[in-house]
Order: sequence, then structure tokens, then C-alpha cells
Amino acid sequence: MYDYLVQRDNVSAQELKNESIQKSYRDLATKEIENGGYKITTTINKNVHAAMQNAVATYGYLLDDSTGQPEVGNVLMDNQTGAILGFVGGRNYQKNQNNHAIDTKRSPASTTKPILAYSIAIDQGLMGSASILSNYPTNFSNGNPIMYVNSPGTGMMTLGEALNYSWNIPAYWTYRTLREKGVDVKGYMEKMGYEIPEYGIESLPMGGGLTLQLPSIPTGIKLWPTMEFTIRNI
Repeated sequence: MYDYLVQRDNVSAQELKNESIQKSYRDLATKEIENGGYKITTTINKNVHAAMQNAVATYGYLLDDSTGQPEVGNVLMDNQTGAILGFVGGRNYQKNQNNHAIDTKRSPASTTKPILAYSIAIDQGLMGSASILSNYPTNFSNGNPIMYVNSPGTGMMTLGEALNYSWNIPAYWTYRTLREKGVDVKGYMEKMGYEIPEYGIESLPMGGGLTLQLPSIPTGIKLWPTMEFTIRNI
């Protein structure tokens, strides 16, 4: 509604730099939506959204461990259409107005492993699910050990097992192999919608050096999460 009103009145980009003008149009948009007789439809499913809020309200306390202020941010998406059906922006809006589901950036962590390392290696014919990978203790080039929780590593294992338990060292070696063989990892990732500024980060397959907003994390099949709003005057 804000954008519509700005376009309707031909407000220039220069004029919108004025905070008072911005505020007046935001206020006008709010009043128009509340009193203009509009019907608003969205991808959000009311029952799903309410159930998600209730789950956090009921069980959120289980996150508390006295070491900080744990928050919650999650999005439920229809994997066939990309429609966002519900989301949880946080545990208590009165205490924290940040929307942890939509606005907060976070590391994709281990979700990067099957996309950045294993899937590309399999597609290149370098390995398969039964290929044997090393999970022996390994260090980064700076000498720091690659840890998995409190474990420095174990021994040999299949790719399937490494992926199933999300071990870090096999993912590290797989990604290193791709780099050493000159595989166009960047090309793969860009086709899936990822924009990664630096591919030389050793911990990249574990999510190191990456921060993404939750709904912007691609699904891997060129399907992007969407939360559409349609406003109709009735």
C-alpha cells in the first residue's frame, strides 16, 4: 500500500529521502488499509501460523539454559510452490521486535555440506554414496583442528554415513578435492541462486563465512520462498 500511494502521487526518490514524507506515507498506508475497505489475501495459512506460534509459546522455555537469551526464527514453506505458510519471528515480541524468521541473517551451517560439497562431487562423477572418505583428525591450514562437537575425528566412512551424521572432516576433504580439480563450484552455486563472495574459505562447506536470511536460502531446485500479499478494494 505504501508503494502504491507513493506511485499514485508521483513522489520522487529525492522526496522520499525526507523522513517526514516517508512517515506521512507510512501512516497514510496504515490508515488506508484499516479503513479503506480492502480485502487482503496472503500465502500464510492461519491455522498453520497459529500452531507454530503456540508451539513456541508452549515449549520455548526448553531453550533456556541461563547462558544467554535464546531466540527462535523459523519458516514453514510449501516445497512445491515456494509459498510461505507460516513463520515464527521470535519468542516475545514485547521484549524483542526483531523478526528472526525474515530479517535476521545467520550461518546456513551444515545445510551447506550436501549442496556445496557432496552433490557437486557426485554430479562430477568423483564419488558416490558408497565412496569411502576420511574422517581422521585433520587441521585447517592455520593449524586449528577441525572439530565435530567435541570429536576431532574417527576414521574412514562412507559418504552416506558422513552425510547422515553431518561430519565436518569428510565435507572439508570433499570440497578441497573439488577446488584442487578445478571444478566450477561457483557456477553450480549461482545456478541454485547462491551468491557467495569468497570460495577460498576452508570452512565454507560447513557454513563458514556465510550469512543468509532464512527465507532467502534456496531450495536447490530454483524454487524461492515467497510470501505474497494481494490487496483488493471491495
